[in-house]
Amino acid sequence: MPTSNNRQYSKQEIAAMASQIREKYFSSENPMDGLLNIIGKNHGTLEVSFGVPEETLKIREDGSFVITIPANTSPLRDVFTVAHELGHYFLHSDRISPASFNRSGTNQKETEANWFAAELLMPAHLFRKASEELQYDPQRVAARFGVSGAAARVRMTVLGLV
Repeated sequence: MPTSNNRQYSKQEIAAMASQIREKYFSSENPMDGLLNIIGKNHGTLEVSFGVPEETLKIREDGSFVITIPANTSPLRDVFTVAHELGHYFLHSDRISPASFNRSGTNQKETEANWFAAELLMPAHLFRKASEELQYDPQRVAARFGVSGAAARVRMTVLGLV
C-alpha cells in the first residue's frame, strides 16, 4: 500500500526546506546539475520515456526512486518538472515506503510541489534581485535561472513583481 505524508506545509516551511536542499546539493549555476545531484545522492534515477504521457515519481520498496519524464517536452520545462517531482519526494513521501505521484490535477500536494520547485530553482530573494536587474523581462530572468519563460512569468506573478 502506498505511503505518503498527508501533512500540509506553509509556503515558509517549503521555502526553508527548498533552501536547505539547494544549499546542500547545488554547486553550479546549471539547475539540472543540481537536480541530478539530488537524484543521485538519494538513490534515484531520471528516465526519459517515449511511452509515458505524463511525469511520474515512483518510490520503490528499497527506498530508491525513479522520476520519469516524457521525451517530447523541452529541456527547460523538464527542469521545473524534475524539481516538482522532487518536491513530492521531499514533502509528500516518507522516502522509504513505496509510493507513486503523477502530475495531474490541482490539489494541495500539487500546489506544494510547485512551490517547492519554484523556490528550489528560483529562490525568492535571488529572483527578486535578478528581476529588477533585468527590468522584469521574463525571458532574460528565465535564462538567468535556467528555467522556461513560463516558469519565470508565473514566479514573477506569484511574488507580486508584475
